[in-house]
Formats: sequence, C-alpha cells, structure tokens
Amino acid sequence: MLAPRSNLAAALASAAARSRAAALAPAAAFARAAALSLTTVLFLTVAAPLAAQSAGDYAAYQALVFTPVGALTPVMTSTLTGELQQGVHFAVRYAYMRDVSQPTAGPVRLGSSGFESAQLGANNFAATAVLPAGIGSSISLTAGSFYPSCDGCKAHLMLGAGGDLRLTSLSTGSQPDSPRILVGLNGELGFGAPSDAKLLAASIGIPLSLVQRGQGMRIAVFVTPQVGLGSAYYSDAVGGGSDSGMRFGVGGGIGVYNPASTVAVSLGAQYVDFPSSTGVYGVTVRLGK
Repeated sequence: MLAPRSNLAAALASAAARSRAAALAPAAAFARAAALSLTTVLFLTVAAPLAAQSAGDYAAYQALVFTPVGALTPVMTSTLTGELQQGVHFAVRYAYMRDVSQPTAGPVRLGSSGFESAQLGANNFAATAVLPAGIGSSISLTAGSFYPSCDGCKAHLMLGAGGDLRLTSLSTGSQPDSPRILVGLNGELGFGAPSDAKLLAASIGIPLSLVQRGQGMRIAVFVTPQVGLGSAYYSDAVGGGSDSGMRFGVGGGIGVYNPASTVAVSLGAQYVDFPSSTGVYGVTVRLGK
C-alpha cells in the first residue's frame, strides 16, 4: 500500500519541479538576453582599440555623444514598464559625462591616427515630452544643452525625436503579480550644434525590461543594446568637409514608479564604444500618468 503513495508523492514533486522550471524560464531568458547584449558590447569595447579607427568612426562617435542619442541616459517610458499611458509625460533629465575621446594630433580628417582622453567632462540637461502613440508605443521629443565643464568651452543645443514599440510581454510566473519581461524596439534621431560642426545621429535598439508587478511601488530594470549612425559636418576652422560612420552602444537603468502616482524616477547609464570613451550616468524624473 505504500508504493502508490510513494509514486504519487514522486509525481507531485516532479510536477512541482516542472512548474517551477516553467515559471523561471522567462526570467532565465531575460538574463541570457541581457548577458548576451552586455557581453557583445564589452567585446566590441575591448576590440575597438585594437582596430584602426577611421574618420567616419570618429564622426559617428562625435555625433552620438554630442546629441541626445548618446549624451543622455534612457527615459523609462510606459512602453518599458508595460503600463497604459493616459496622457503626455514630461521628463526632466540630467546626465554627467566624465570624459570624451579626441584625436591625439589635430583633426582626425587631417591625418591623426590615434585617440586619447580629452579631459573634457560635461553636465547635460534636457526636457523630454513623451506622447502616447497607441497601446504599447510612444513618441518622444527632446530639447536640451550639452554643457562642457572646461574653462572657455561653450554649451551647445541638442535636439532629439524618437519612439518605441512593445513587441511582446512574458510573465515569469503563474501569479497575477509575477514580474514580467518586456521586449521592444526603439529608435531616436539627434541633432547637435557645437561651435566647430553640425552633428546628426540616429540609433535603433532592442529594449529588454524586467518589471515588478503588484500593488504600490514597483521597480523596473531595463537594458538596450543599440546600433548608432552618425554624421559630422565640420566647419572650416577644423578642416571642413564631412564624415559618417557607425558605432555600437548600450543603455539601461533602474527605475521606481507607482501606477497611481504622477512621479517616476530612474537612474541610468549610456555608453558608445570608442577608444578612451567613458560612459554617461544620469537621473531622470518623469511626470504624468
């Protein structure tokens, strides 16, 4: 009589194990995707200094880090959190850039073959309006200033426009309040106007987010591997002409919000791979429901 009970217990234990494995599968998939994204960016970061950087590579880097595409950290939009956006959100953004890369011997278009730290930090400020564009998507408009911290350096205008779209959502468990994994697609256009060039940039990325559910305060963690394109149109003071190129990057952060509140706060980072480049770190306060 003990055998059937033993078999029943084993069957229940096996079913429970399968249930736990199924519940953890989406979270494991998110972890693998995030790890793969970060590993790819780290590989590109390490490999970049080993390869010669062209004038186009540097133009792309400049265009990305001196426009909202790479000079600011990501906004935690409702697309990332999976919430229904009821109206326009306004985001106040601050980002600190510790340093940028520069050619070692004059303008890169005039024969410089190496890059070094410019010892140039920046405090970047911007305001972004995020407009709902249907369920699971939004459009954003940004205006801000790139403000170098060096003596005699001048701030310049930055403008941006972008959007994001939620592609799919997966639950990490069988309970209604189980965390969810969201996968999306986003893109952004940027413009910058420093004194020696006009800069145009564009990026496309795949945002991944892990979002807490339930009542009250919630936490969202997000990461976005990106491909960026950039063009620089130089003034005659630095040799004139124009160049274009492509760079890889990654952005992400962690945010806290309450669906019942009009305030959400997130801390983020943004990085564009290039020799001697450093990341951008910032905070965003989002207002609206």
